[in-house]
Amino acid sequence: MRTFSALSVGERRRAEPRTVTEDDIVSFGAQFDPQPMHCDADDPIASGWHTAAVTMDAMVECWLSEVAVDVGLGVDQLRWPTPVRPGDRLVTTVEVAAREDYDDRRGRVALDVETTVEGRTVLSMTGLVLVHRDSETN
Repeated sequence: MRTFSALSVGERRRAEPRTVTEDDIVSFGAQFDPQPMHCDADDPIASGWHTAAVTMDAMVECWLSEVAVDVGLGVDQLRWPTPVRPGDRLVTTVEVAAREDYDDRRGRVALDVETTVEGRTVLSMTGLVLVHRDSETN
């Protein structure tokens, strides 16, 4: 696992694309965000929370699974500027935007996250995590 000292500002990772189906959109919407535009429309759009969940899976694949993350602190500036539609292929990138000391055991890392469909942003946010220092992974 990569520790705080191994992370560099500007480091960027890209996850494998994920395609969202109409069944995915309607199923997620029915369970977690039962509004007509997600569940009952002729051309449903994904809930922003669905887009966030797909993005989270992509973040784990391309970044979080390789880093000694202790805990997530939250998300700043979460935006869904463009809706996700059936058949859209989501591509997520994660970039280390900032890193700073937090305490003796961990550093705080800010991650700029963007998910796009054919170059259009469908989600943007800054994720905040605490990452173990080298001495904490032994």
